[in-house]
Amino acid sequence: MKKVCALLISALMVLVTASTVFASPVASMKEENTETMKASSFESNNSDTSRPQDKGNIYVGYAITDGKLDADNSNWTGGATSITLNSSVSGEGFTAVRASGKDTHSFVKGKLDLTDESDGRIASDITGTGAAITAADGAAVTAYDMEYYSEGFARSFAVIEDSSMIIQNSEILAMGKDPLTASWVGYSNSDDDAKMISAPWVLGVQGGVRAVNVLGKNSSLIVADSTVSAGGSGAISSDNCEEPYLYVYDSTLNIVPESAGGMNSGWKILGYDEDAYGSGFASSAFGGAQEHLYGVTVNGATYAAILSGGEITYSELERGKTYKALNAKGDSLGTYVPEKRVPAVINSVFGFMADDAGTVNVLKGTAVNTEESTFLYKDADVTFNVEASMLNPANGIILEMIDNDAKTVGGADPFETYLSEEAGFPAESSEAEGESNTVELNLANGSYAGDIYNATGYFGQAADALTVNIAADAKLAGDIALASHVHGIWLNGRAAEDVVKAIEEANEYHAKVGGYYKDTEPLEYVFLDENGLVTEDESKAVAVQFTKFSIIEYYLMGHVLNMVSYNGQSTVDVNVKGTWNVASTSLVSSLTIEKGAHVFGEIIELADGSILIQPSEEEAEVGTYGTAA
Repeated sequence: MKKVCALLISALMVLVTASTVFASPVASMKEENTETMKASSFESNNSDTSRPQDKGNIYVGYAITDGKLDADNSNWTGGATSITLNSSVSGEGFTAVRASGKDTHSFVKGKLDLTDESDGRIASDITGTGAAITAADGAAVTAYDMEYYSEGFARSFAVIEDSSMIIQNSEILAMGKDPLTASWVGYSNSDDDAKMISAPWVLGVQGGVRAVNVLGKNSSLIVADSTVSAGGSGAISSDNCEEPYLYVYDSTLNIVPESAGGMNSGWKILGYDEDAYGSGFASSAFGGAQEHLYGVTVNGATYAAILSGGEITYSELERGKTYKALNAKGDSLGTYVPEKRVPAVINSVFGFMADDAGTVNVLKGTAVNTEESTFLYKDADVTFNVEASMLNPANGIILEMIDNDAKTVGGADPFETYLSEEAGFPAESSEAEGESNTVELNLANGSYAGDIYNATGYFGQAADALTVNIAADAKLAGDIALASHVHGIWLNGRAAEDVVKAIEEANEYHAKVGGYYKDTEPLEYVFLDENGLVTEDESKAVAVQFTKFSIIEYYLMGHVLNMVSYNGQSTVDVNVKGTWNVASTSLVSSLTIEKGAHVFGEIIELADGSILIQPSEEEAEVGTYGTAA
């Protein structure tokens, strides 16, 4: 048995390793309906946030305040410290356990099944209204040996304010609902906290639930030996928060594919396996979140993580090593000591997407297996660190830097419904105001294969600066290049007619999708030839550019084509201490080859100040070339 601290388990608890996600509720569970329950007097599940629609619509199984059961606001009777669940509840606004107060530490186990057929008008990912189990205002909740299944908007586990939650040896499956079809008439996708029942579509994902959500200030979460799955949006999330701390040990984070009831991954258009991916992230880092994922397996996700202010670390679990979990105040939440080595394995469409400042660390014993780029950069100052890991991008791109397509779409409350761009690659940079962001990619202790592109500065946004550092113990085989980009996909041997058929099916879906977005206009596209030029001849097409698509094709966000080119503003500075084998065509601003380094490429300094580097069997001489010279 794995060793964890007293906060994670008590001496009386016998824990076993979690198995696969359970598929359906147990028939023997006690069945109830919120229509037969008394409403609580709470105006929200979060005392710091209240919405008019919450009033009179909150139903609580166990309301625990300051360590005691609040019978007046509870529909179930029992203790406040040790709770065993075995219930199936239908209806909206229901929370099985609502723990609040600094003297509250509740241990919860058993089985819970929640079904909510409502349109999401009352549910809220941010206030915790509709969440299955919540901890707020200093409370602590340990959920162990749990089997949880839910259908409906925002039926999650939530840590709300200055609180902690531990999920141990449990199976969590929150299916959610499709916000494009099942939400109330008048719903619009928004980042307004009071309205949010789905992720902003501009992030490239959709879905009606984040299975576990960390909110507020100084909140913390530990997930150990568990499986957490979501039908869309996200498995584990931090949002509307300040410095949350998240720890995940030897657990699996799943996003459910459409074939199993999850959201559409766009697999027909993008050419993926129907059963491989859903729509959502394994984790997200907002508000300065500190996320530590050790020995974690990710399956089916659009992203292993979304970086939006914070730091994310993936690494293996080392046998016998003591892992300490701390909260934002530096208080110990406990320790975890694995009895065996457990690698971290990511299976996702993209690896990590950055749309705000922060750091991503991909460290020892991590394998990142992706259809698209390992790192997708969209905005802000970001550092990507890779050390002793395996990067396996099927499209051959390690880092893709693009202009933030969320800004191209525009809006926030609500977001605009379409992304549109001119056909063909942009020839010139945009005249954008504002300062450039700085991005750093550090490769160490390993051999890495793939390309690196800085394609920023074209769509009304400032060009950004990239620095690539190849350490003395690192090797890179691939190109590093300044580039431009458009949204689209390479055919890669697929018949153009097959992609067209998939696009036509997507457009047919527009007519029957219903909900707020039933009148959205069809997806528009053009073919591009091998020179990146628009062509009407399908036989000459090597790629498809998406010139207009709507929220219904949310899955197309971030999918781009590159053309090597220099816009006169973006920069790529490369520092090599190890080995770089140029693959085809590299185009950079400066190159520094230090003593003892090996760069196999022919260096050609161009009139515009950029440096063209082409593959060569001969090594380039040590020195500095380009703007840094």
